[in-house]
Amino acid sequence: MAKGKRFSFLFHTSELKSKARNSILSGVNAWDDIIGWQFELMGIKDEKSFNNHMVAVTDEKVTNPNASNRRVEFPFVYTSRIISYDALISEEDNAWGPAHELGHNNQQAINWKSTTESSNNLFSNYVIYKFGKYSSRGKKISDLAEAYVDPEHNSWALLGKASYQGEDPELHMRMNWQLWNYFHRCGFQSDFFPTLFGLLREDPLPNDFTSSITAGRIAEDLGASQLKYYEKVCEAAQMDLTEFFKVWGFFVPVNTSYSQYGTALYKVDQAMISASLARVKAKNYPKAPAPIQYIEDRETKGGDVYSQMGYFETFKNKTKITKSPSHTLDGRTVRLSNCDQAVAVEVRRGNEATGELLYFSNMFTFNLPASVPTSGISFWAVQYDGVRKKI
Repeated sequence: MAKGKRFSFLFHTSELKSKARNSILSGVNAWDDIIGWQFELMGIKDEKSFNNHMVAVTDEKVTNPNASNRRVEFPFVYTSRIISYDALISEEDNAWGPAHELGHNNQQAINWKSTTESSNNLFSNYVIYKFGKYSSRGKKISDLAEAYVDPEHNSWALLGKASYQGEDPELHMRMNWQLWNYFHRCGFQSDFFPTLFGLLREDPLPNDFTSSITAGRIAEDLGASQLKYYEKVCEAAQMDLTEFFKVWGFFVPVNTSYSQYGTALYKVDQAMISASLARVKAKNYPKAPAPIQYIEDRETKGGDVYSQMGYFETFKNKTKITKSPSHTLDGRTVRLSNCDQAVAVEVRRGNEATGELLYFSNMFTFNLPASVPTSGISFWAVQYDGVRKKI
């Protein structure tokens, strides 16, 4: 065993001796940092409230990393990847894995079925950021745009393409990370997530992971958790973020059997949506909403282009659109010019900036989906503060 300030290794002695005879201290300090960084996000300042250390265990019988209360477990063969600082930062997965599993222990306040494999990745992306070597994970804005126009997969619960435990975690994880990038990385509200976690500790989401699909209340718990999260995010930000959550599918009715570590009925109906929207509207939040749904902290990654508009520095620097954006439409292919100061381009029905949002893109060239008409539409360059300028 090796004990740090916030956690304890419980690894095989042979592995400790062979893999980290002279470097175990760097690993202990790095794991202490990972846990400390996750506490930062949660606004945990009094660490004495955690009576027990987090424990990291290796086991030759385990095939996949996993987490349970105050404990994370890894296969025996993982030891060399996670036992020292140099090992943790040598590959992105080596740091991501522990942060992901530890995140399962810290995600309760922001978690309900449909987020269990994504809300913990807020912590993973933050840890990667703090190590300062790798860029964040998750799908592109284009994947969110494709989900937005897909009537079968445009609700939050069913957003994108489910790939693990009922959700699309690579897409879902980008929602909270967009909030972090805007409020924290851009410096607009550096205590946003600590504030949000505090609000949700005082007034928790009503999710109930123990209810079965036959216990009718669970049908309302999951939908109510989803909408309450929207309301609490607005409260923490003191900003009406309805536009943001609309793009993320929070206001699309859903009534379906949902399987994520047990099966439950996931229900969000129009009455629930209308009541939630009314509660936020009644708050009269003073801040004007920014188009946070378009923020991106990656321009390229692994040779792929992730954004040509909406890079976080455009928000941070409060870049105004001073150029004259233009576009051409060739069949379904849209090509933009002079849009580099925008955070995204929107396709709207009709000729008004308030027309129905049909599609959006953060790329200078993109194709309109088959569901979007090529006539009776208009294109709008979106400024960092939500001002729309017609292209």
